[in-house]
Amino acid sequence: MREVAGAFGLGDVLAVAYLPNGMMNRNWRVETSSGTYAIKQLRDVEPDPARRQHDTIDQLAAAGLPVPRVVRTGEGDSVVEVDGLSYAASQWMVGEHREGATLAIAECVELGGLLGVLHHELERVLPDVPDQVEVRVRDHGGAVADAERYLALIAAKDEPDTFDRLAERGLIEGLELLAKYRDRAPKPDIGGGGWIHGDFNHFNVLWEAGSVRAVLDWDRLKAAPRGMEVARAAELLFWQETTFDLKRMAAFIGGYRAVAPIDSSDLLAGLQLRWWNLLCGFWPLDAHYDRNDLTCDHLFEPRCARLAWWCSHEDELIAAATAR
Repeated sequence: MREVAGAFGLGDVLAVAYLPNGMMNRNWRVETSSGTYAIKQLRDVEPDPARRQHDTIDQLAAAGLPVPRVVRTGEGDSVVEVDGLSYAASQWMVGEHREGATLAIAECVELGGLLGVLHHELERVLPDVPDQVEVRVRDHGGAVADAERYLALIAAKDEPDTFDRLAERGLIEGLELLAKYRDRAPKPDIGGGGWIHGDFNHFNVLWEAGSVRAVLDWDRLKAAPRGMEVARAAELLFWQETTFDLKRMAAFIGGYRAVAPIDSSDLLAGLQLRWWNLLCGFWPLDAHYDRNDLTCDHLFEPRCARLAWWCSHEDELIAAATAR
């Protein structure tokens, strides 16, 4: 961290704290003689795309939006390399991460409205994108093949552990749902295209005194259907262990639509795409069995529970998401 701080010209390092909660990148809180900063080792984005994202963040900050200002070197670079690894730095933002269940209804409305404002500002500062954006739709046949392959790996073990048994149950239930819904794949070209944050969830939002202090982690900034981001954010924010908090979800989406009008058809298309990719995606198992990465094991069981609830309560979820 001393070398990284030196490359950014941050002054003498006084204290360093590693932040263990990040899943993709590695993060530190670094106190220096010039202030306190967040330093990130880039593992989920390449340096050049990161630089373009940083330029966008600076423009959002200049417009008065709650985003952390990017730190640059004396030469104006926002990424430095130390020992072959790439790092970025930003001002340290004070606040707390709050799960959706802790938000008052008015705060849900505010958060949805903020996402709408961010989409508007991204549209202002970035190049135009087509009205129709083609997105990745997971392959049904590939999902079935993946599930069967993981089941075979588990069956071949002499002593399957607790996670193996959990994965086995989820995979068997997943194959039943894949068979039931095989004809409901969404189309890859979806309307309502625009620039999106890409990972809007409670881990990337800081609150202080009842207001959003900062929206963090812009590594997945991209052109995509806005309805897809709204649906994904609502899912991640308002899933509560065994059910969706539909009242808060409706408030969040209503807040968004009050600021950034979106056709119900585009919103429903985003919901369908999110549901389909949940149906056909086993990415925590990809990490566990293919890369021996156990850091996302805890996400598999909630994924299975969300999918099962969504399939059996689809009409209720759609009604909440499209309520005015």
